[in-house]
This record gives sequence, structure tokens and C-alpha cells, in this order.
Amino acid sequence: MLGALKGMVQTVRTAFFRKNVTWHYPKEQRPLQERFMGAPGLIWDKEIDEIVCVACRICERACPDDCISMTAAKYEGDKSNKKNIVTQYWIDLGRCSYCGICVEVCPFDANEMTPHWQLTTYDRQELVYDMDKLVEIAEGMQRRLGKETPPERTRPGATA
Repeated sequence: MLGALKGMVQTVRTAFFRKNVTWHYPKEQRPLQERFMGAPGLIWDKEIDEIVCVACRICERACPDDCISMTAAKYEGDKSNKKNIVTQYWIDLGRCSYCGICVEVCPFDANEMTPHWQLTTYDRQELVYDMDKLVEIAEGMQRRLGKETPPERTRPGATA
């Protein structure tokens, strides 16, 4: 009998005195965590008004899902000292596992994991993002020049 009463008290306490945790998506959206990794995007350099990528293809070779492909051409502009420039760049987000390897291996910090995560579609071909769409979703993202090094770790109890 006492157990049933305790259960009823807990039910009433939860039903009437606890803050509601339901989000009414899409009207209300949960805030994303600071380190959230959504779809990868390409960074646009506003100073020279072109894409940062130099078509070295390291991200394409390092991708474990083989979802990145690009074409390149010789750079004929005079805004920077690039030798190559990307003419077309695609990422198939339907195959992407959002691992971030493409971002980590890029020596020019030309791509970044964006907070773009709403990928619902009826057609899988809409998940193949071209260069313009990738630049659009990365708009406002900053280049990570000079990647931060993690602090030096020591074992507990060790003296430095």
C-alpha cells in the first residue's frame, strides 16, 4: 500500500510540477552544442573574393566514405599565388559519415564542419551538394589558421 502511494505521489509531482521538456519542432529548435559537427562546407576568402581551396585533393583521398569529388584547373588569376583552383566540388552528404577527416587533413583550412544538419529530402540527388551550396552553408565560418595544439598531458602525481 505504501509503495502504491509513493508511486502516485511521484506521478503527480512529475506531471504537474516538473518543467516541460518537449520541443515543438520545427517551430522551436533545440540549441546546438558548441562542438556540434554538421555537414562539411567550403570556406570563401573575402579578401581575394574566391574559394580558399587550392585543389590539392587531400580531402578527396582521405575521405573514408569516398563521398568527395572535385575537378581542378590551372589558376590564371592574379589575386593570389595559387597554382590550381577548384572548378567543381561535390560532397554526397547521403554517404558522408560526418567524421571530420576532410577538415583535419586540409593543410589550407579550406573546409570546416558547419552547423548545417537539416537534410530531409525526398530525392537522394538533393543530398549531393555542389561548390556553391557548400560555400553557402559555410557562410560566416572562420578559417582555423594555425590549428590549436592540445595542452601537454602529464600523468597524475607526476612532477614537471
